Formats: sequence, structure tokens, C-alpha cells
Amino acid sequence: MAFLNESLITMNSWTVLLPSVSFFIIALIFSNLMLRFLIKSPLIKYFCDKPEVRKVHSRPIPRIGGVTIITVFLSLLFSLAISKEVAGISVPITKGIIQVLLLSSVIIFACGILDDTTFITMRVRYKIVAEFLIAFITVYLYDVNFGQISFLEFFTFPLWLSKLISVLWIIGLINAFNMIDGVDGLAGGISLISILTLAAIAALSGLSSLVVVCFILAGAIIGFLHYNLPPAKTFMGDTGSLFLGTMIAVISMHLGKEIVGSRTMIVMPLIAGVPIIEVLVSMVRRYFKAKDGGYNLFQRFHSMVVADNSHIHHRLIFLGFSHLETTAILCTLSLTLCGGALCLFLIPSHAILFPLLYLAIPVVFSLDQLGFGGRFKKALHLSSSRYSGYKKRALIGIIDQEGVTYHILKKRSQQNIEYVPVTEEEIPGISRYLKAVVINKNDKATDSCLNLAEQVSTLIKGPIFIVSPEKSSRLSILEVYKNGTLSVKEKKCSIQQLIKEVKKVSSVNVSH
Repeated sequence: MAFLNESLITMNSWTVLLPSVSFFIIALIFSNLMLRFLIKSPLIKYFCDKPEVRKVHSRPIPRIGGVTIITVFLSLLFSLAISKEVAGISVPITKGIIQVLLLSSVIIFACGILDDTTFITMRVRYKIVAEFLIAFITVYLYDVNFGQISFLEFFTFPLWLSKLISVLWIIGLINAFNMIDGVDGLAGGISLISILTLAAIAALSGLSSLVVVCFILAGAIIGFLHYNLPPAKTFMGDTGSLFLGTMIAVISMHLGKEIVGSRTMIVMPLIAGVPIIEVLVSMVRRYFKAKDGGYNLFQRFHSMVVADNSHIHHRLIFLGFSHLETTAILCTLSLTLCGGALCLFLIPSHAILFPLLYLAIPVVFSLDQLGFGGRFKKALHLSSSRYSGYKKRALIGIIDQEGVTYHILKKRSQQNIEYVPVTEEEIPGISRYLKAVVINKNDKATDSCLNLAEQVSTLIKGPIFIVSPEKSSRLSILEVYKNGTLSVKEKKCSIQQLIKEVKKVSSVNVSH
């Protein structure tokens, strides 16, 4: 159990500072120079990431950041393992953990670099096999795991179950960090915060070799972020996100077993808080979306692992935030959770309840503001009698399976406007009360949305707005009118401009 006392701050923590900073600077410089060379080299054309529906960039961008990070990391870690000293200062090497990090890096590099090139698209099943291989080698062959997990000393898991949790932890974090790699600077920024937090815990505990490892990673990431912050010149690709997820999973397990003890299951999830929240929320959201769609149990569980474009960063962009603002918001949340993890590591066990409750506030508030609260509620069944009192208010119907459009517009509702979630089947019963309808395109085909808009336009007097927010912070909006014939016009605008359009139409309709 870790307490804030003199034994925690050892002389070894300070003597490792010089080699750590030395490796940090070397990693930063090498990473930056290597990226500068690769971006200008002819090799760049083999690593281009082209825009598509689920991605938020609008031009081809190379995915070579991960290759650079791993190359720099492997080179410096290998040199550390051989020399065992930096600037004349001996750095004790923890052999098992270093070997695991080296081997895992090689496996991830082999899989990731193939997937990031334009020649090969690696199937998900092969990536999962590689992840299981890394987890098995780490947990069972090298015995790097959480050990026998104890939850605040209230109860202890059997060793076999603790090892199974360790395997799931590795696979989960690998995919979690891969999932958040959707906005410029996001995965790199959150990884950097997590790694520096792990470095702080290792330093306070006197684990010199892990401090140096974390500083190497941090330097390589910062060198990459110089080219990845908006507007990005390069992405880290699957090579980078899978690698960083692996490193954070393995290092956190080793620290959890050696140092953190009974608080492991609280401290370590907080350090990777934002990616873990993203995974859990996405899986629950997809399950209930499939359930609402009438799918059977097997299809619901299958839908939980099917990629979409309704992640936390997508929703922030839909709200009108830029890539840089989205990254700053989520990194701030990550910094808050990591600060809380350090606090929980240092304070006595009897004092952890209040910090935990405090940390829950920004998480719950953020999810609510992004519209995830409605994900777990059943869809409202509307009846015409319920809306008979809206004769002097403009009723705007929102068709959106994800629920995010309704939540965002509801937060900005005007005095004379009421937004309500509806389905296509419910519109005929309340059409006389609707002044306009907003349809979120999501992943539907444009023709399908236009057909739906045409059907709805025969029932109401106002316009139908088809919103496509997936490619940038600017919304692509199709505005559909039915005045004898179907008229469609497309424009780009922000969520605030959409609200002005709705307000203008609503005021005209109400006045009549």
C-alpha cells in the first residue's frame, strides 16, 4: 500500500532524473528529425490515409507517425538494455519487463506497418490474434501481470482470474487507444499524459528502468505531435495507436503488481480513463441502438464491435468544436483523471472516497453534455394529444438513431421552439404540429435520406434538414422543400447557423 511518506521519495528517484531527461531529449530529437525526413521522402505515398465516411480529415495524410515512434523507442531501449548506464549513471534494468516491451513492440510493428501501407489492409481477426499473442506472452510466459488482484483489501480474486483480467486489460487498452485515434493530436496527447503519470508513479517508487522507458516514450510522442497537431501533416496510424496502448497496458500492469497493490483496479483505469470511457460508452451505445432496431441478441452483441462515427470526439466536432479544441477538451479530462490517479496512489485508503466522487463529476457532466445519457433510455412514443398544447410554439422533429442531434439542439432551444425526437412511423400522427424536421444522416446513404425526406415533406409544411456532420466541424446540410415539386439545396454551415435557419423557418410558420 502506497502512502505519502519519506520512504516513498527515495534517492534513487532523483539519480535517475539525468538519464531519463537525456533519453527524453534524444528521443524527441530523433523522432522529429525522422518524421521530417519521411514526410519529404518518396516513401510517403505508400502510407497515405484517404478520407472516408468515418474519418474527419478531408485530404490524404500519411500514416507514418507510429513507425517513427516505435523505431526510436526500440533503438533507445535496446541501447539501454545493452549499456545499462547513461552519462556514467547506472540504470538498474528489470529484465522481464524490458524483454516484454521489446517483444511486444516488434509484434505490433510487424502488424501495424502492414496495415498502415496502401498495399495491404489487415483484417480485424489477424489484429486480434496478434493482440492475444502479446497478452499470452506477457501474462503467462513472462509473468508480467497484475498478480493476485485485491480490491481495496475487501476481497481478492483467485490468481487464475487475475491473470485472465490481465489478458483482457491488455487487449482492451490496445483497442481503446486505437479507438480514440480519430482527431489530430488526440491519441498522442492522451498517451503522453498517461505515460507521464506512470513515470511519476515509477519515480516515486524507485523503479528507475521504468522511469527511463516512460521518458523515451514521452520524447518520441512529443517529437511526433509537432507534426500531428492540427492541421496534421501525419497520423500515427494503427502502428502507433496499437503500440502506445500496448506499452501503457504492460507498464501499468507491472506497476500495479509491484507497487500499487490493492488500489490497482482504481488507479490504473483512471490513468487510461478517457480511452476506457470511450470503449464502454461505445459498446453500450451500439448495443442499445441494435436493440432499438429490433435485432436479435447475437446481432446486438456483434454490433458492439462494429465501427461507427458517433464517438466522443465525433460528437464534439458535431457541436462545432475544431480539432484542436476537441483534443484540448479531452486531454484536459484525461489530465484531471490522471491527477486523480496520482492522488489516490498517495493518500491513505480511508481517504479515497471523496476524490473518487469528485472525479466522477467531470466524467458524468461531459457524457451528459454530449448526449450519451439518452442512449440508455427507451425511445419516447409520441401521440398527437401530447402535443396539442404547442399551437403557439414551433415543434421541430428530430430523426436520429444516435440521439446526439436532439440532445445538442435541445440544449440550445429557444423560447418559442420545442425539439422532440421522433421516428418515421410517428410523424403522420403529429405532422400537423411539426414546423420542420431535422434528419441526421449518420451512416445512411444519401439517396435513402432523400427518399425519407421526400416522404416526410408530403406531411408537413416546413423544410426538412438532412445533416451530415461526419467529415469536419462544418455541417453538410441538405435542405428539402415540398412546394408542388421537390427542391433540394446543399450548403455548409455550423450547428449555430443550423439553429438560426430552424428559428427563421419556425417564426414564419408560427406567425401564420
